[in-house]
Amino acid sequence: MNSTKLFCIVLSILFFTGNVISLSNLEYQCTFNFLNKISNVSQFYYDPTSVHYDFCNGALSPLNTLVTCNEQSVANIRVTQTKNNLITPSDIQCFSSIITLIVDGFKVSKNFLLGPFPESLYSVSLINGNASVFNVDTGVGKSISIPKLIVRVYLSGPLNIYFSSLLNVQSFYLTTQTLQPKFKINYINDLGGSSTSFDSFISYTHSIPSLNNIQMGLLQLTLLPGTDLNSFSSFSTFGNVSAFSLTSSNNAVYPFPTALSSIPVGSNENTGFTINYQIDAPHELINLSNYNESLAVSISLPNVGNLFNVNGEFPFSALPPNLVLFELNNGEIDDINLNQLFNKEYNLISLGNNNMGGIFPTSFPSNLLSNDISLYVNDNKLTGQIDESWCSSDLDISNNLISGQAPSCVVCNYLQPYTNSHFGGNQFSNLNIENLEECTTLELNLSYDDITDSLFLYGKDLGFTIQSFTLDNPKKWAKSVITINKNFQIKKSLSSTGPIAKGFNITFPYLPQGPRTFEITAYNQFNPQINSVTENSNVFTISGKYFAYNCDVINVSISGETCVVSSCNFNQIQCQINNQIQSTSVGSIATAFVKVMDVSSTFDFSFY
Repeated sequence: MNSTKLFCIVLSILFFTGNVISLSNLEYQCTFNFLNKISNVSQFYYDPTSVHYDFCNGALSPLNTLVTCNEQSVANIRVTQTKNNLITPSDIQCFSSIITLIVDGFKVSKNFLLGPFPESLYSVSLINGNASVFNVDTGVGKSISIPKLIVRVYLSGPLNIYFSSLLNVQSFYLTTQTLQPKFKINYINDLGGSSTSFDSFISYTHSIPSLNNIQMGLLQLTLLPGTDLNSFSSFSTFGNVSAFSLTSSNNAVYPFPTALSSIPVGSNENTGFTINYQIDAPHELINLSNYNESLAVSISLPNVGNLFNVNGEFPFSALPPNLVLFELNNGEIDDINLNQLFNKEYNLISLGNNNMGGIFPTSFPSNLLSNDISLYVNDNKLTGQIDESWCSSDLDISNNLISGQAPSCVVCNYLQPYTNSHFGGNQFSNLNIENLEECTTLELNLSYDDITDSLFLYGKDLGFTIQSFTLDNPKKWAKSVITINKNFQIKKSLSSTGPIAKGFNITFPYLPQGPRTFEITAYNQFNPQINSVTENSNVFTISGKYFAYNCDVINVSISGETCVVSSCNFNQIQCQINNQIQSTSVGSIATAFVKVMDVSSTFDFSFY
């Protein structure tokens, strides 16, 4: 399927849904005249009884024409123009409630875009026609009145688009049939004292437009070959652009928009940008400290190339004060000073594949970063070691030169694909996949939260993702398992009846020693159940259920004497007392007290 047909099908899916009704006489005549003028009404079923074409129930060739109707009127039309007659605004004006019009292969009259059109018309898509559609008169009252305008054109000459003609357009999309047009596309800001705003503005272009007096929600520009580099100074006018992205149509190298740094702080409402092209070396370090610290900012530079540095250094001297996401990948940077550039507010830092050296911090830099951060420094040349403090973060250090002992959170889950892909390719001494040491540090805790009616699974070495374990869920009682601050929240499925299960079996299929299944219950929902107590040389074995795998949450005493827990699981606790119990003769009675979190039980037993 060629790109033109695919484009039209996508538009159809976006804009056309629902059932249809017979048209009123006026609406029928308007539809017949319009389609007969530019296409072929025989694409539709002809009803000899009513002597009408059935426009509303689908064309016989739906790829070419589609009409949807609502309450005896036309709501949407998509048509491929096959005749040379020019479409005029009067051809559309007779529709009483039309919302969307899509014409492929369009041929329109001069000043067509100026209308007038029905007030109901919200979106017009003109596909695969001449760019002369934009040759409209300018001046007072000469403005396109279509809220959403999508145009795909071929260029027969230079195309200059004046912002004064787009004053009433809310969403604007302009592409060409080729990424290497013979003529230039440029935008001219002729607003003077007027102002306008766009929800979205997506376009191919040969220059960066000046956006003085223009506010934009989302701006996406595809830079075509021959883009005017001098126009990059216009980025100084981007203070009213909420977010923008820049893409190259080929493999050309373009500058970084350094003029962003000249936007006054007080008028800078930009919340970030994406630049997806190879970036040329800046003349000096870039200072982006002029961003509004009350706005969260995201910067994504996924494919910067090997030129974007200053003599090998990280190319920024300062980043926005409230930067929450920073991505600079596939570049060439000798080193980076995390202490200088980053703060606690980040959600994600990605510095992958930059040939970057230096020593990676052994411990998580909690003075700099939040534990909720995702830090990706994969495919570099970083050295050093890491400790257990990194276990609570989303870390990717794969394919570096990190050595020493990997922490237990990595060892226990290294056979899990996510963990392997985030820590593999280093020089850890204990991550030989053929000879991994057993995981003995797994700790599980489960609690129930009545406010959210959900369970929280937490502990040690449980894995970095929900794929690290499976739940015994025969009736699909669990709707989902999501990660919140490194805890796993389990919510009940809406289709399951009754209360959420307060206990279940959980299996860890990727442990080095093989899969292992644990029975676990929410601590705050079940009192520990003691079935028996035995003693041998002041070491007590307490059997039952509803205990815990985390010995730190268990307190035990025997007849008032503290019994120090040495091992525990769901069904058994072992502990030892240091002082001799006064009466341990055969047949004497003692009382075992077991407390797990905030619930407790007692059990009287006899010495044997």
